Amino acid sequence: MKLKIYLFTLLGFFTFSGNGQWTHIDSITYGNINSINFMNADTGFVYNNPGIIWRTANGGQSWDSIPLNYTGYINDMAFANKSVGYAVGGAWFPHGVHYPYSIFKTTDGGLTWDSIHTNGGGGVFDYVATLNANEFFTTSQDGMLHSDDGGLTYDTVSVTNQPFFGVEQYGRVRFLNASEGYVLARSNSFVGHLYNLYKTINGGQSWQSIHADSVLNFSLDFVMTPSGNGIIVGNDSFVLRTFNGGTTWDTVPLASNLFLYKIEEVAGHLYAIGNDVSDTTSCIFHSSDWGSSWQKQFSKKAST
Repeated sequence: MKLKIYLFTLLGFFTFSGNGQWTHIDSITYGNINSINFMNADTGFVYNNPGIIWRTANGGQSWDSIPLNYTGYINDMAFANKSVGYAVGGAWFPHGVHYPYSIFKTTDGGLTWDSIHTNGGGGVFDYVATLNANEFFTTSQDGMLHSDDGGLTYDTVSVTNQPFFGVEQYGRVRFLNASEGYVLARSNSFVGHLYNLYKTINGGQSWQSIHADSVLNFSLDFVMTPSGNGIIVGNDSFVLRTFNGGTTWDTVPLASNLFLYKIEEVAGHLYAIGNDVSDTTSCIFHSSDWGSSWQKQFSKKAST
């Protein structure tokens, strides 16, 4: 099986071809890379503000620009199939065509994008997950938005676990299928549980916390698999790991000053973006034993 993985740092795009090597396939000349999504090994998208989505059809060897009438951020993208996808972001302050709390939709495989949501004076969506071509969830520090008709109408989802006035920020959201999904939340008020990982088994109609912490507020990213393996990252001294769908969690110490803040799982392997005491640039780390040990596979510092 041909394995190809794509990650990005603030400095460029990288591909991993399964032979233990990361290759720098492109870089930007203006702005930061905010988001990346690949439908398959060949077709993918990245966004570097302002106002341009870049599309590749050959695994990142070349890129075509798709202009947007928009000057805000795109923070995440998700495709339900080869035609329909959603991109979310926004802007905090008025500047050009800034569209606060923005959602864009494509129905032609990313060749064109239409705005299907904007609201308020300023704010951004951070992540999006699709259940099918018409249904998706998107998250922000103010809550979680849901649509089941392709963005024609929306409802606000709240799974708060705070004892009174506290409001939760919702971060990474992932769905394994149309029923089972997860969302990471953290408290705005520092009251009660400072972060929760919530799970739904009915397509988001109801959510239950499968991990809560009333001491730390470090959670930044996670992955869960259909087999019940999961990991939460964002602390500079340990990761949290489960092998039973979140019923119990183990604390797995990290090497001194290793900090992981974004993570993906491919074929049982974990790939994370982070840094360590010897290298504060964005680095790529790999674990083949589900977080027990990590090996640095690429750093910008080492390549220059």
